[in-house]
Amino acid sequence: MLQKIPSIPGIYALIFVIDRESTLRIGRLGVFKFSPGTYVYFGSAKGPGGLRARLARHSSRKKRMHWHIDFLLASPYTKPLAAVYSPTGSFVECDLVEKALHLFSPEVPVKGFGSSDCRRDCPAHLLKGLSVNSVAEIFRSLGLKPSVLMLV
Repeated sequence: MLQKIPSIPGIYALIFVIDRESTLRIGRLGVFKFSPGTYVYFGSAKGPGGLRARLARHSSRKKRMHWHIDFLLASPYTKPLAAVYSPTGSFVECDLVEKALHLFSPEVPVKGFGSSDCRRDCPAHLLKGLSVNSVAEIFRSLGLKPSVLMLV
């Protein structure tokens, strides 16, 4: 499935479902309770292998825990739903979060999640309560051409 994703720099949103309440340690960020629902993590893929390599890493269960999202995706209660992505050389993950908050008012489940290296003052790069269609709409509202890969 991931072979369809280009190996170039870009921006992505990983959409997944947590199917039961769970308490997880998110690295040095701390221990948090996650309620059931649909979550979206916004990220960028600027390194070697670009979008394909980053999304393949997120799909892998065997990896060194490095980013906040790694800890959340390792939970047996976390089920991947979709990836929305777009090639771009720009760092627009903060713009996607800002636009999502403005257009849809999703929940910020953990302040600071995924935004420790944020260039702006994003509350988090993890949001709760957005659909695949609304995420694609957020990409389009910033002039990006989103591709959607269903992971179920």
